[in-house]
Amino acid sequence: VYSALPHVLPRIGITAARLGIREIPGRPALEYFLQPSKRHNVGARNFAESALNVVPQNAVIIADHTLLQPMLYLQAVENVRPDVRAVEILLEDQVSYALSQSRQNPVFLARTEPYYDISGLNRFFRIVPQGVVFRLVPLPY
Repeated sequence: VYSALPHVLPRIGITAARLGIREIPGRPALEYFLQPSKRHNVGARNFAESALNVVPQNAVIIADHTLLQPMLYLQAVENVRPDVRAVEILLEDQVSYALSQSRQNPVFLARTEPYYDISGLNRFFRIVPQGVVFRLVPLPY
């Protein structure tokens, strides 16, 4: 039953979005939450590797806690892209932080919802998808 549910539920109109579960690249939400066994669950690692490897040298990635932890693990334990700064910034501080960092480094968001100040960032940046992350391109003054 567990293996069939992720495939059956969308056919009857029950999706991850309807259940309030966010999709993360590499981790299909319904499969992740409905499978009791987490064997072969490599979605967090795949996302973190993709995020770290798609950004240029000395980039900054603003991430929420869930997405930040696998990136920090890869950096600390496996020495993957130590030049990239992956950080968690409070919602109310994201615009000022991104503005200050964008003067010296390319700045990215791990995702665009729900833990990111998209309306505030849109005032100063164009948000451009780049692989699994989103680049903040400063708007001309």
